[in-house]
Amino acid sequence: MIGVIQKFKEGPPEVFEAGQFLVYENETTELVGLGVPVGVKAGYDIVRHCTLIAPHELQWLDHMANRLGYGK
Repeated sequence: MIGVIQKFKEGPPEVFEAGQFLVYENETTELVGLGVPVGVKAGYDIVRHCTLIAPHELQWLDHMANRLGYGK
């Protein structure tokens, strides 16, 4: 089995990047995507975060999906 979740880091990330998983103080979550702005939930602070997939790996997956015609 692939170890997907790395150790969480406390607080918000210094910079938002595609592939980050955010956990808010109300326990809701958000995955940062390619070209999608982070919708920081009004009134809630990010309490921890981790990177699920490196931005360059996510870009590669996006490129391959577009090349094969998926996601259109």
